[in-house]
Amino acid sequence: MVGALLFNDGRVLLGHRTKTRAEFPGVWDMVGGHVERHESLAGALRRELKEELGVEVFTTSEWWQQVEDESVPVILTIWLVTEWEGAIRNRAPEEHSELRWFRRDELCGLVFPHPLYAELLGAAFDDLGGALT
Repeated sequence: MVGALLFNDGRVLLGHRTKTRAEFPGVWDMVGGHVERHESLAGALRRELKEELGVEVFTTSEWWQQVEDESVPVILTIWLVTEWEGAIRNRAPEEHSELRWFRRDELCGLVFPHPLYAELLGAAFDDLGGALT
């Protein structure tokens, strides 16, 4: 699986998963998805962001974090994205009922698909530091 944390003007973009989703319904999540057989991780990320947000990103093969949880048989590869082309819009309303930008102080109290997300989001804000302003 691949995921992106898009940052702009000191905020991160998250999608609220629809309540009809089979996995993790009704939680705030990063945008991304499954890697298809013929794709590289970066290629899957570019495709997912085009499909879900309507934007083009120009990633390199370098990702930010890989997260593996023994309770879920999936490795999630995450990129921090600060540049893209196109206007962000919800092109996958069957997946996300809402897209919203959050400042770091607005993340408290949100429900995420995994307890590790709060720590990951904090680390992403820390790692980007000056790039957020």
